[in-house]
Amino acid sequence: MFYAAALDTSVGISFALINMKTSEKMVNIRILDTGRKTLTLIQSTVADALKKHSISINDIKNWTIGTGPGSFTGLRIGSAFVKGVCCALQTPYRGIPSSLAMAAEFADSAKNIAVLHDGKRRELIFTGYRNEENQLIETHSSEALKENEINPILNEFDILITPHEDVVSSLLSNPNKNKLVISVPDASFLISSLTESWPETVSAMEKSCQPIYVRPAVFVNP
Repeated sequence: MFYAAALDTSVGISFALINMKTSEKMVNIRILDTGRKTLTLIQSTVADALKKHSISINDIKNWTIGTGPGSFTGLRIGSAFVKGVCCALQTPYRGIPSSLAMAAEFADSAKNIAVLHDGKRRELIFTGYRNEENQLIETHSSEALKENEINPILNEFDILITPHEDVVSSLLSNPNKNKLVISVPDASFLISSLTESWPETVSAMEKSCQPIYVRPAVFVNP
């Protein structure tokens, strides 16, 4: 048997393993609170799941990594783990936005879907999608918006998805609060609900895995 694997570390850890022949979800794990143990937990989560199902890591024929938005550190650690495994085993890999996977989980129940993350500074990181004939189209690329900017835009969306309930709800108007759904990324949707093609070269694979950042990096003197 051959398998497709997916890992998302934008909010905690989500690891999924799908049988490529039957499309059966063999593994679907979500761990929310990882603290500073993300790398150790990734390693143990993957190893324990493979051992439980008697699957060799060599039987995984491709990997998908969630690229955010989300935790800066988590995204970098997750990407490094997947690329390290794939480099050692000569396995193809690709990056898919975590927000797209979050939207895909609710695509059957809504046409216009917004994914919201805590952007700090009383801002929300907003990504918008529209479901057109069972295909999710990005209508708004990820950006950080202030409270007075975000609410008028969200009026046009049917459902608002976020892993950060308290912060997000505090910045939403009452009508928009009623559309809020609390959810964290499910890595299986990085595989099963998406149709993105696979990069054909190593450089293209590497480029696809660049984390989504909505602000430029800032250097701070030590």
